[in-house]
Amino acid sequence: MSKQILIAYATRYGATADTAIRIKDTIEGENCRVELLDLRKTKSKNWPSPDNYDGIIISSGIKMGKWTKQTRSYLERHLDHLRDNPDKFSIFVSCGTAAEKENIDKAQKEYLSDVFDKYNLPAIHSKAFSGIFDFSKNSKFGFLEKSLMKSGAKNDMDPDLGWDFDGVNDFRDFTRIEQFAIEFVKRISA
Repeated sequence: MSKQILIAYATRYGATADTAIRIKDTIEGENCRVELLDLRKTKSKNWPSPDNYDGIIISSGIKMGKWTKQTRSYLERHLDHLRDNPDKFSIFVSCGTAAEKENIDKAQKEYLSDVFDKYNLPAIHSKAFSGIFDFSKNSKFGFLEKSLMKSGAKNDMDPDLGWDFDGVNDFRDFTRIEQFAIEFVKRISA
């Protein structure tokens, strides 16, 4: 019998949703059934219980160093279940900090390890992945956000990443993302 998995996510601009879909596709290739739950588009009263699944991945986009409020709410609602079943859960975040390989550990600490400490959670399988920097005319970022991100990218980020300040910059490492998904399936199948 195949495992039933839930990926509960909240995205601001789409990178977290795209990453969740990539993880879903990878997990389905491992003979599991996967349900995607967009926490921002689903009323909280309709969020399913973790009891209905063999495993759950919780994910959030990061903006200004913060998780989405929906992902935080989902996490807080199910803290006892998380504490009692840490092997059934994985967490990932999408953030600009992780665009630079040398900053992945920093992103992991700030957006994951510190959250685990805050909520007194055991170490849970987790990863920080890069988001997308979209400076194109069709960007979902507002003018101010786009200007601040461009300035930060020009002044603080590695120029060797090959920035396109008029286009879409997708620095996600899909090999790492797929490995995360496969590691998750192995953990819940042990």
